[in-house]
Amino acid sequence: MKEKKSLYTRPIFWGIVLILAAVVLVLDGIGVSFGLGLTPWRIVGAVFLLAWLICEIVRLRFTNVFFPLAFLFLVMEQPLASFLGRGNDLISNWIVLVAALMLTIGTKAVFRPKHVVNGEVVRGSRIGSQTLYFDAAALSGAVVANHVGPTEVYLTNCAAYPGEGTLAVKDNVGPVNFHLPADWHVVTDAADNIGSITIPQQDGVASHTVTLKVRDNVGSVTVVFDDAGRD
Repeated sequence: MKEKKSLYTRPIFWGIVLILAAVVLVLDGIGVSFGLGLTPWRIVGAVFLLAWLICEIVRLRFTNVFFPLAFLFLVMEQPLASFLGRGNDLISNWIVLVAALMLTIGTKAVFRPKHVVNGEVVRGSRIGSQTLYFDAAALSGAVVANHVGPTEVYLTNCAAYPGEGTLAVKDNVGPVNFHLPADWHVVTDAADNIGSITIPQQDGVASHTVTLKVRDNVGSVTVVFDDAGRD
């Protein structure tokens, strides 16, 4: 069955965003002044950040709104300060970014919805470290979700792996290390990613392929090829 696309995933949504950004640039090019230090690049940046914010709100992912709000504030801080008669700065940029990170981690720790993939639910632990094990024979339902601390992920029963499996990470705000056999090939599928994904370079012919799906990644995801999968 074909998946129905929401407005924010359709080309029309981002087409409108690009059109609005282009209009701002044209108005600036013909000499229209926006005042209060509102340069065209600030407005264009604000348009894209508002689009990001709208995407998170429409998806009901309210724990993800703090970073787009923080970046939007930083982009528009100077015009806002001028409007309030406070010079050019209202608050340190580092305070805004650290506060956004803390709010993201805090709200994800408090509001931890379950995720279901092919009938299997995996929940992240409380704030702190955790070690998870997944059966390689049934990776289509392997989900690491809503975790805030460091996580180590291992596979068991690697000899029974049929191939073309999936490992999913959702609402990641902590470091995650996936320990996989050295002769596996990893394909990435990432969305809403402002964190990092690290996969070492692989040599030789891969015996199996696994897809790593990463959603709402604020932390780091690292693949470790060390034959650490448990048979």
